[in-house]
Amino acid sequence: MTAGHCLGAIGETWYQGGRSIGTTAAKSSSSYADAGLILVSPDKLSHYIYSNNNSTYMTMKSTLPLGGETVGDTVCVSGGKTDNSNCGTVISTNFSGSVAGGGYYSGQVEANYYAQSGDSGGPTFSAYQLMGIHVATNLSNNYDNLYSKVSRVLSSLGVTAITGY
Repeated sequence: MTAGHCLGAIGETWYQGGRSIGTTAAKSSSSYADAGLILVSPDKLSHYIYSNNNSTYMTMKSTLPLGGETVGDTVCVSGGKTDNSNCGTVISTNFSGSVAGGGYYSGQVEANYYAQSGDSGGPTFSAYQLMGIHVATNLSNNYDNLYSKVSRVLSSLGVTAITGY
Protein backbone atom coordinates (compact mmCIF):
# COMPACT_ATOMS: atom_id res chain seq x y z
CA MET A 1 0.00 0.00 0.00
CA THR A 2 1.03 3.58 -0.60
CA ALA A 3 -0.53 7.01 -1.10
CA GLY A 4 -2.81 7.15 -4.15
CA HIS A 5 -1.39 10.49 -5.29
CA CYS A 6 2.00 8.78 -5.72
CA LEU A 7 0.69 6.35 -8.33
CA GLY A 8 0.18 6.68 -12.06
CA ALA A 9 -2.13 4.64 -14.25
CA ILE A 10 -3.52 1.23 -13.32
CA GLY A 11 -1.13 -1.39 -14.72
CA GLU A 12 1.94 0.88 -14.48
CA THR A 13 5.12 -1.02 -13.54
CA TRP A 14 6.91 -0.01 -10.32
CA TYR A 15 10.61 -0.31 -9.64
CA GLN A 16 12.71 -0.36 -6.50
CA GLY A 17 16.48 -0.38 -6.69
CA GLY A 18 16.24 -0.63 -10.49
CA ARG A 19 14.23 -3.87 -10.35
CA SER A 20 10.58 -4.33 -11.22
CA ILE A 21 8.55 -5.09 -8.08
CA GLY A 22 4.96 -4.99 -9.37
CA THR A 23 2.19 -2.94 -10.98
CA THR A 24 -0.42 -0.41 -9.87
CA ALA A 25 -3.56 -2.39 -9.09
CA ALA A 26 -5.89 0.19 -7.49
CA LYS A 27 -5.92 3.76 -6.25
CA SER A 28 -8.12 6.29 -4.53
CA SER A 29 -6.99 9.89 -4.24
CA SER A 30 -10.08 11.25 -2.51
CA SER A 31 -10.32 13.44 0.58
CA TYR A 32 -11.64 10.32 2.40
CA ALA A 33 -8.53 8.18 1.85
CA ASP A 34 -5.44 8.83 -0.24
CA ALA A 35 -4.58 5.21 -0.95
CA GLY A 36 -2.95 3.09 -3.60
CA LEU A 37 -2.14 -0.55 -4.07
CA ILE A 38 0.84 -1.99 -5.89
CA LEU A 39 0.43 -5.66 -6.76
CA VAL A 40 3.86 -6.90 -5.74
CA SER A 41 5.48 -9.99 -7.22
CA PRO A 42 5.47 -12.79 -4.60
CA ASP A 43 9.27 -13.01 -4.63
CA LYS A 44 9.49 -9.27 -3.81
CA LEU A 45 6.89 -9.29 -1.02
CA SER A 46 7.94 -8.28 2.48
CA HIS A 47 6.01 -7.73 5.69
CA TYR A 48 8.67 -5.52 7.22
CA ILE A 49 8.68 -1.81 7.95
CA TYR A 50 12.23 -0.56 7.79
CA SER A 51 13.69 2.29 9.79
CA ASN A 52 17.10 3.75 10.66
CA ASN A 53 18.63 3.60 7.16
CA ASN A 54 17.18 0.11 6.61
CA SER A 55 19.35 -1.30 9.38
CA THR A 56 16.41 -2.27 11.58
CA TYR A 57 12.91 -3.44 10.82
CA MET A 58 9.70 -4.47 12.53
CA THR A 59 6.69 -6.56 11.65
CA MET A 60 3.15 -5.21 12.02
CA LYS A 61 1.06 -7.50 14.23
CA SER A 62 -2.33 -5.76 13.82
CA THR A 63 -4.15 -2.80 12.33
CA LEU A 64 -5.78 -0.02 14.32
CA PRO A 65 -9.60 -0.16 14.18
CA LEU A 66 -11.59 2.83 12.95
CA GLY A 67 -11.72 5.43 15.70
CA GLY A 68 -8.77 3.87 17.52
CA GLU A 69 -6.63 7.02 17.47
CA THR A 70 -6.73 9.33 20.47
CA VAL A 71 -5.19 12.79 20.76
CA GLY A 72 -1.84 12.37 22.51
CA ASP A 73 -1.14 8.87 21.13
CA THR A 74 2.37 8.22 19.83
CA VAL A 75 2.60 7.67 16.07
CA CYS A 76 5.67 7.02 13.91
CA VAL A 77 6.26 7.21 10.16
CA SER A 78 8.75 5.40 7.96
CA GLY A 79 9.10 7.46 4.79
CA GLY A 80 10.76 6.85 1.48
CA LYS A 81 12.87 10.01 1.56
CA THR A 82 13.54 10.48 5.27
CA ASP A 83 16.24 8.00 6.29
CA ASN A 84 14.91 7.15 9.73
CA SER A 85 11.49 6.53 11.18
CA ASN A 86 10.26 9.55 13.11
CA CYS A 87 7.70 9.72 15.87
CA GLY A 88 5.36 12.35 17.25
CA THR A 89 1.92 12.58 18.78
CA VAL A 90 -1.60 12.66 17.39
CA ILE A 91 -2.94 16.22 17.65
CA SER A 92 -6.26 15.79 15.81
CA THR A 93 -8.25 12.74 14.77
CA ASN A 94 -10.49 14.61 12.33
CA PHE A 95 -8.45 17.13 10.31
CA SER A 96 -10.13 18.84 7.39
CA GLY A 97 -8.38 21.48 5.31
CA SER A 98 -5.91 22.35 2.58
CA VAL A 99 -2.52 20.69 2.38
CA ALA A 100 0.93 21.62 1.10
CA GLY A 101 1.20 20.93 -2.63
CA GLY A 102 -2.51 21.59 -3.15
CA GLY A 103 -5.57 19.56 -2.44
CA TYR A 104 -8.06 19.20 0.35
CA TYR A 105 -8.52 16.38 2.85
CA SER A 106 -11.21 15.62 5.40
CA GLY A 107 -11.34 13.21 8.30
CA GLN A 108 -7.57 12.63 8.32
CA VAL A 109 -5.39 12.21 11.39
CA GLU A 110 -2.99 15.07 12.11
CA ALA A 111 0.25 14.35 13.97
CA ASN A 112 3.50 16.20 14.66
CA TYR A 113 6.00 13.59 13.44
CA TYR A 114 8.75 14.76 11.06
CA ALA A 115 8.27 14.01 7.36
CA GLN A 116 9.32 15.67 4.13
CA SER A 117 8.31 15.76 0.49
CA GLY A 118 8.82 12.26 -0.88
CA ASP A 119 7.67 10.47 2.30
CA SER A 120 4.07 10.16 1.10
CA GLY A 121 2.87 6.58 1.11
CA GLY A 122 5.03 5.63 4.08
CA PRO A 123 3.32 3.60 6.80
CA THR A 124 2.31 5.20 10.08
CA PHE A 125 2.44 2.92 13.09
CA SER A 126 2.74 2.66 16.84
CA ALA A 127 4.58 -0.22 18.45
CA TYR A 128 3.60 -3.11 16.17
CA GLN A 129 0.24 -1.73 15.04
CA LEU A 130 -0.34 -0.26 11.57
CA MET A 131 -2.20 3.05 11.88
CA GLY A 132 -2.30 4.40 8.33
CA ILE A 133 -0.49 5.90 5.34
CA HIS A 134 1.32 9.27 5.42
CA VAL A 135 -0.30 11.54 2.82
CA ALA A 136 0.50 15.24 3.30
CA THR A 137 1.65 18.20 5.36
CA ASN A 138 -0.85 20.61 6.89
CA LEU A 139 -0.72 23.85 4.84
CA SER A 140 -1.21 26.06 7.91
CA ASN A 141 1.57 24.39 9.93
CA ASN A 142 4.50 22.74 8.13
CA TYR A 143 5.41 20.77 11.25
CA ASP A 144 2.11 18.89 11.32
CA ASN A 145 1.54 15.97 8.98
CA LEU A 146 -1.48 13.96 7.95
CA TYR A 147 -2.17 10.31 7.49
CA SER A 148 -5.14 8.41 6.11
CA LYS A 149 -6.52 5.98 8.69
CA VAL A 150 -5.71 2.34 7.89
CA SER A 151 -9.38 1.34 8.10
CA ARG A 152 -10.24 3.93 5.42
CA VAL A 153 -7.29 2.91 3.25
CA LEU A 154 -8.27 -0.76 3.33
CA SER A 155 -11.94 0.03 2.72
CA SER A 156 -11.25 2.34 -0.22
CA LEU A 157 -9.03 -0.30 -1.89
CA GLY A 158 -11.29 -3.24 -1.05
CA VAL A 159 -8.49 -5.20 0.60
CA THR A 160 -7.55 -6.58 4.01
CA ALA A 161 -4.19 -6.29 5.70
CA ILE A 162 -2.08 -9.36 6.37
CA THR A 163 -0.35 -8.94 9.71
CA GLY A 164 1.24 -11.03 12.41
CA TYR A 165 4.02 -12.90 10.58
